[in-house]
Amino acid sequence: MTILIEKDNSELVIDFTLIDSLELEPKALSFFNSLSKGHQRYFSNWISEAKTIETKSKRMYMCVSGLSEKMDFGEIIRFFKKNKGKE
Repeated sequence: MTILIEKDNSELVIDFTLIDSLELEPKALSFFNSLSKGHQRYFSNWISEAKTIETKSKRMYMCVSGLSEKMDFGEIIRFFKKNKGKE
């Protein structure tokens, strides 16, 4: 078996609304910037793939709130699922 590993040199493009929102919350932005590029891309894609403005807004709120508390993606999803209707 042969495994080929290649470095990903593609430019990381983050959803501009996510960056704008994170810039309003320095703790969230700092934690986001400490994440690997792959994890940053995951958050960005999750935001940009929302089909409605309501879904995008909800995801944005979840991201900024969770990242402010230094939660990773899975922790954010579990937290908001557990606390659905309480926020």
